[in-house]
Amino acid sequence: MIIPRVKNILWLIIIAFLSISIMLLLSPYFLSDWKVWSMAIFLTSFALTLLWGIDFSHLNIKYDNLNIFLTGYFNGRNLKLKYSEIKGFQIEEKVDQYNGLHQEIQIVMTNGKKIYLPKIAYDDYSKVEIFCHDKFKFLGIRKMKHGEFIGKLIPVMGLVSGILFLLVSIIKQFT
Repeated sequence: MIIPRVKNILWLIIIAFLSISIMLLLSPYFLSDWKVWSMAIFLTSFALTLLWGIDFSHLNIKYDNLNIFLTGYFNGRNLKLKYSEIKGFQIEEKVDQYNGLHQEIQIVMTNGKKIYLPKIAYDDYSKVEIFCHDKFKFLGIRKMKHGEFIGKLIPVMGLVSGILFLLVSIIKQFT
């Protein structure tokens, strides 16, 4: 079984909303009408936070000799795939602000659908890579157009924007 990384910030926000809601319910300083409105606001915020936390790419991977079971922990997504339904896997190049230019695995189904297994979702991504190499046919690598240039450009842009922010804050301080 391969378990995805848990979003700690999501749990912190959920705990904060729950604790604030409980404190508002027990507070003697609010009138009953305000308690209802404040609880409605915080429960709506809590529900929106849960919706924000639904991520279809953070999947538990369980497998046996005939099937693969992919289950999500917040999204309720449960997929049971037979090995015969899977065409293979491919590696696609991606760029993001944390990993730069990197490669992610996509499981390709016989009907053309793809299941993404992003690198950021798993602490030990090598287990996912070994699992895919052992179980599926390799379909190739999809290179990103101008991927190396974009991968080098992102850290430079981050550095330049940080320096500009620092300069603007210094200018504001003296004006």
